[in-house]
Amino acid sequence: MDISSLHASGSVVIAASPDALYEFIADMPSIGEISAQCTGGVWESDARGVGALFVGSNTWGETTWKARMRVTVADPGREFAWENLGAADAPAADDAPGLVRWGYTFEPVDGGTRVEETWRILRPYPELESATAEDFERLIRNF
Repeated sequence: MDISSLHASGSVVIAASPDALYEFIADMPSIGEISAQCTGGVWESDARGVGALFVGSNTWGETTWKARMRVTVADPGREFAWENLGAADAPAADDAPGLVRWGYTFEPVDGGTRVEETWRILRPYPELESATAEDFERLIRNF
């Protein structure tokens, strides 16, 4: 089953500056404060720009997991994005292709900043390549 076209986006206006919102989103330990699934993250080094790596922690129902991420866009006050590279315990080569891309853009508007979150599958998780339509229906029912 080809799931590479799956994506989602949404936006909200927040009464804060683009720079303040960028700093909050780009601070991986803090993002867990606003996410229903992500519980935070830990940087793997002092690097924070494009190419920086962090391990994100997630919880969904009774399931928890960690995944290694690579920053792909770091444009303060405008955009921050990263790609999920897979399991946190797997080594990540510099040219490893991403599985999923998460991104945030920040646009100044009257009353604050429009923040848009986007999510897109770049390529199937190896574990999902053999999944059936019934597997996905079961997954969605449990979401």
